[in-house]
This record gives sequence, C-alpha cells and structure tokens, in this order.
Amino acid sequence: MIEKQTICQGYICLHRKDIAADYVDFHNKNNDLYISMILFMKIENSTHMMRLYLKDEEKKILDEFLVCEIVFGQFLDQIVLMKNYPILDFQGKSVGTAYLTEIGE
Repeated sequence: MIEKQTICQGYICLHRKDIAADYVDFHNKNNDLYISMILFMKIENSTHMMRLYLKDEEKKILDEFLVCEIVFGQFLDQIVLMKNYPILDFQGKSVGTAYLTEIGE
C-alpha cells in the first residue's frame, strides 16, 4: 500500500564522466530534444534507478558537475515508486525531470 512508503528529499552530485557511462537516449517532446539517462544508485539496502531527462541546450551549458535535486523513496514492502520530480541545478534552475524507482534484489 502506498501509505507504507516514506519520502525524503536530497541532492546528488553527478560527474560528467559518470553520466557518460550510463545509458543515454534522445527524445523529442514538444519540439525539444531531451537527453534521457538511466542511473543506478545504491541507497542502504536497496538499489534504485533514476532516469534523467535534460534538454539538450541545458545540458550543454552545465559545468563539469551536475547537482540534481531528487526524492528518495524508502520502501517498507515491495513497493515500487515511479513518479517524476523536477531536477534543479545548483542555481535553482529546473534542468529536467527525474524518475526514481526501486529495482528488486
């Protein structure tokens, strides 16, 4: 049940060399080119997958480090969280959308 799920907010700092090693795809939405990246994160005892959507022109202006504001889900059962959250850079500007979900072990 969804009420067993607790949410906390946090930040993750991604280095460009790490992003390049992840799956990257391109999407067109509303005539904008988005770059889609899937990142796998180990948080305590569970593995999470995060998908980032960045507008192409916004990715180009980012510096070497990308600080993403994401939401972590703590799963008490086999609950899967699949929601979208805005990604903010270090200046607070929205640079995309994050999808965070749990990958069962």
